[in-house]
Amino acid sequence: MKSTVTILGFLTAFVIVWHIKIACCTETKIVGLFKVQPDQPGYTWNIPDSNLIFTVVPPPEPIMTAAHFFWEDNNVVWRENMPHPNYQVISASEVNRWIPLPGYVWENETDGDFSTHWQAGTAHPYAKVVAAEREGDWKPMPGYKFTNEADENLSVIWEPGLQHTSYKAIAAEEAGSWVPMPGYQFVMNGNVWTDLVWTPGLRYDSFKIISDTQPDNFLPYPGYRFVNPGSSLDVIWDPGVIDSDDSTRIAGNLEGTWDNRVIESSFPHEPTSAQHYANAGVGVVVANVAEWIFGKNSFSDYVEEESAKELIRGVVKDVIK
Repeated sequence: MKSTVTILGFLTAFVIVWHIKIACCTETKIVGLFKVQPDQPGYTWNIPDSNLIFTVVPPPEPIMTAAHFFWEDNNVVWRENMPHPNYQVISASEVNRWIPLPGYVWENETDGDFSTHWQAGTAHPYAKVVAAEREGDWKPMPGYKFTNEADENLSVIWEPGLQHTSYKAIAAEEAGSWVPMPGYQFVMNGNVWTDLVWTPGLRYDSFKIISDTQPDNFLPYPGYRFVNPGSSLDVIWDPGVIDSDDSTRIAGNLEGTWDNRVIESSFPHEPTSAQHYANAGVGVVVANVAEWIFGKNSFSDYVEEESAKELIRGVVKDVIK
């Protein structure tokens, strides 16, 4: 009987001491008779967690913080990337240090204040996405698109041809590479482009267009015209149009061919000496007929005078040939 009491007393003392020890420990807490579990956010049992590979932080597996009996392995460890139960933060690699969840930023720099707010445009630390305007939503980084709009893992792929959301650039074939939109050139800082600028005079043989002086305006190649001006950059060959680089040519019937342009003078041709002699002869006949019909008169005198002038002009032409 005495031995039984002794044993019970020993067990009672053990239980009391064990509970006192657990109660004094800041990393665990008593949750039942002979049961404990991690007490502080960021701490878990020292066992593997297969659910820690993530892009959007999931809750830890229940086994990580489940209640243990005292005879089980009750070692706790600070674990990186564990979500806080009350704040939008996760545990950092340094013990007792926290960082905002992806998409969130600190409200202030005060130690111990875990207040955060959602910040649109914040890059995700693991996925190629940035925070959208609405809290909790994400959008792909420029050049990427979601593999599945309902994909909670934020999986994205590079999509050549997508326009940059902030710059006049288009996604190239190689992931992360960009090409300027027509009319633009990169502003380089070493091997890295930092901006794009509109550059007049750039020629694009595949489109048959040239960048104009005004941003985002283009001119068709000589001989071409826009199919739908102002709405597309499609061009067609336009036979008969004057070459904008050489006004002596016009576009031929076949694309890429040119014909010499016939320019008619707006001034009369200079008469030849024969034309002057002919005019003088006609004038003499007209003057004689008028004088025969009406007698000597001012009209016949004027015609005779002009005829004489035409005769002199013809002679002069022949002399200076």
